[in-house]
Amino acid sequence: MTNWMAEMSWSALEERVAAGAVVLLPVGANESHGPHLPLGTDRICACGFSEEIANRIDAVIAPEIPWGFRSQIKTGGGSHWAGNIGLDAEVLVGLVRSTIRELAIKGMTRIAIVNGHYENVWFITEGCELAVRDLDAQPGGDLVIQTASWWDMVGDDDLSAIFPAPPASIEYEHGALLETSIMMAMRPELVATDKFPQHAFKVFPPWDVFPQDPARANETGSLATSNGANAEAGAELIRLIADRMADGIRTELKAGAAHGA
Repeated sequence: MTNWMAEMSWSALEERVAAGAVVLLPVGANESHGPHLPLGTDRICACGFSEEIANRIDAVIAPEIPWGFRSQIKTGGGSHWAGNIGLDAEVLVGLVRSTIRELAIKGMTRIAIVNGHYENVWFITEGCELAVRDLDAQPGGDLVIQTASWWDMVGDDDLSAIFPAPPASIEYEHGALLETSIMMAMRPELVATDKFPQHAFKVFPPWDVFPQDPARANETGSLATSNGANAEAGAELIRLIADRMADGIRTELKAGAAHGA
């Protein structure tokens, strides 16, 4: 059995939605995560968490939006690395807006967006706002969209319980301890454990400068070292994050038990 919309026939999808399935929309990015993680880490995580959520609630997973807003030096290492594909803001907004609108027109009006890329957040928000306007949706009506980013599910107490030496701040966590641990549990064959960055978090000034200057960025495309990352911690993070995201979708979208449960 698949929960991926693209792997279903239209009639099978129609049956799932009629029976109560909500729709998950993963949104990722293609950007540097250091020499040890794949460029598609954000997409892989968004899709992986969507699969985990669909094992917990009745949900089908829409084809992911694999591209994200361009990486920024202070939050994602910068946009200059080989393989980084950053969308203009209006393109990402349009993709989110059009996808929601198309789903809703076809009766899929309970939608949860699973975001894996920090720089996407406000453009996903704008896409949702414009789709709501397009569809003249009102609170309490059929259309309900929930958005969530996986890192917002994790608190300092969680990190202290999972890691003997937790990161000083979640702000350091691009291609570092958390993402590396999650990828070691989710897609271990894609993690180069012999290439963990060894540098500390680079302290940036409290402003940005454009054009982006690669000389102002760190040297690896990761914001901090991955030392201490491990698959066991990653598995615990995946469980905790998926549980909390699923709980939120149950609350906001009234999702039922997983299909076939």
